[in-house]
Amino acid sequence: MLSAHSFFDLSTWEHPELIRPDDMVWIALKNLKDYLESQRYPELTSALFHDGEPLTRTSVYYNGTLLEGSEFTIKYGDATKGDIKIYHDGEQLLGASVIMAGAIFKGRRIKIGKGVLIEPGAFIKSPTIIGDGTEVRHGAYIRGNCLIGRNCVVGHVTEVKHTVFLDGAKA
Repeated sequence: MLSAHSFFDLSTWEHPELIRPDDMVWIALKNLKDYLESQRYPELTSALFHDGEPLTRTSVYYNGTLLEGSEFTIKYGDATKGDIKIYHDGEQLLGASVIMAGAIFKGRRIKIGKGVLIEPGAFIKSPTIIGDGTEVRHGAYIRGNCLIGRNCVVGHVTEVKHTVFLDGAKA
């Protein structure tokens, strides 16, 4: 029998409840909606955030708060390699993420990991989990019921729905 461990190393996977090594690989998709419903999501509340409308300014997401990006120095780099750096008053904010102007969020059940870069024009519907060090590139359309692992890339104008990206996946 070909189970998940026949295809993937899940030893560091952050979501072991979704797919266990002895499960058949398709079980993750069967259980995805229920798993996402069971998760806790931070409150995306800020004067900068309006459900279903593009962000008007680049913002920094840090410790569960969406902050005005103009207050920070942002050194853009490859988020999947930890090369994006955000500074405030000369101090690096480890784990801060950047959400560029023009990104759109629809719904409140969206979890954004540490060191994430979300580019302009990305549209993200809930429920969605975006893992640490992931890049959501310009024009990506994440239609909901998506779990995106760590250090992934959801590429330019890529559309995904009801999807699991294991760590390091690129589309």
